[in-house]
Amino acid sequence: MELHRAIDTDDAAHAWGDIAAIRKATGGKLIVATAGGVRVNVVREALKAGADILVVGHAITASKDIKRAADEFIEHMDKEEIDQFRVMTDF
Repeated sequence: MELHRAIDTDDAAHAWGDIAAIRKATGGKLIVATAGGVRVNVVREALKAGADILVVGHAITASKDIKRAADEFIEHMDKEEIDQFRVMTDF
């Protein structure tokens, strides 16, 4: 499930809802992605809220140093970068 914040709310606080309750309502068989306005300063907040995946666009693609921007996100995740091709999504 993707929880996406609209572009016209870019200055608003991030509110992904109650991800734990959403996951519980689906029997725990749900991968949750957050998208829309995901910046380095909200990485930990999104993960703490229960996001499994962060969909990052402009914060990296519009950067003058794309590698540095991507590295910053990985650093703020406080975990090793995963091989996305090995993430099992079949439940």
